Amino acid sequence: MKKITLVTWHGGTGGVAVLILNIVKQLKRDFSFEVCFIKRAGLVAEQIKALGIKTCILGVKSGFDINGLVKLKNFINRSSSAIIHFLYLNPLIRLAHIFSRHKNVIMSEHGCLDREKELGRWFWIKHFHRLLKNTAKMYTVPSAFSYAQIMKYKIFPRLKMRIIYNGIDLKKFSRTRKSTHEFKKKLGIPEDKTVIGTVRGLTSKMGIEHLLYAFKKLLDHTAGIVCTIIGDGPLRAKLEALAVKLAIEDKVIFFGNQSDIPLFLALMDIFVMPSVWETFGIAAAEAMAMSVPVVAYKVGALPEVIGSAGIFVDKRNPQKLAEAILTLIKDAKKRTALKQQGRKRIEKLFDIKKVANDYKQLYMQL
Repeated sequence: MKKITLVTWHGGTGGVAVLILNIVKQLKRDFSFEVCFIKRAGLVAEQIKALGIKTCILGVKSGFDINGLVKLKNFINRSSSAIIHFLYLNPLIRLAHIFSRHKNVIMSEHGCLDREKELGRWFWIKHFHRLLKNTAKMYTVPSAFSYAQIMKYKIFPRLKMRIIYNGIDLKKFSRTRKSTHEFKKKLGIPEDKTVIGTVRGLTSKMGIEHLLYAFKKLLDHTAGIVCTIIGDGPLRAKLEALAVKLAIEDKVIFFGNQSDIPLFLALMDIFVMPSVWETFGIAAAEAMAMSVPVVAYKVGALPEVIGSAGIFVDKRNPQKLAEAILTLIKDAKKRTALKQQGRKRIEKLFDIKKVANDYKQLYMQL
């Protein structure tokens, strides 16, 4: 059985870590896997380890860590894997690959290049990636949006690129197996409340402050709502303080990281995606799989993933976000239609079995 090493930045609850979990679940009978987390482990890393998959945490620091570069290079050189698959792209990873002896490499880009441009790092990163553009055997991106960005900046060779979407485990994400009445009672959420929620890492990219400002505005129009936020991160204390400042802390519940995401999604009547950018948007796709209608900012690949199964806000504005959410609160027929459209769209385009088979064919090709 061929061995494959999957490498990413961390094993938290982000979309890439979940994608790795799904890949090894679906393909562990076809390949032998090990997973390397460059920086740290996390909730998803523990789930991967529980499957019997060998995991490694290198403990590399943020930024350009020379010691981390050496650690990663040495890890690659010690690997007996037939393929090294990097599901994260940054200069440290690309240099570690170049300095190592392993040549059978796949690189997957899951970041947003336009975001790097906004942060002022793009000039030197662009030329660095262009210099190393043809060093891997194959390259993948999770959406046509990402593909267009790569082509725009000319950092991967077009003939070696493939679009492979992220996928959803349709058995796991199914509202039919979730009974939420007792769970709502356990959490202290009244049965008659409309639940506005999200599942996000609490980082600047996720835009949770926009959800809090929008929720404050919603309370001017309806009192029968609560807001649930699933996830954790460095901004949690700041966001909890913002909820207090807005005087909405009694109606906003921060649940932190949770292992049973489908159960918490099943509580929600409306899912909100206030992201700054998204190269796929796995959280929105999971909500759609659970038949929860989505309201999202029109950024990145979200229009590609959500399609007509949600409501979009063209510009990142909490007032407009609140208006879109209120539209769904008042229109039960619209919510029902979006629920049905969302589930059907996930079944058609983003079933994890199809996605895993795409990766299987890629691995077998190499």
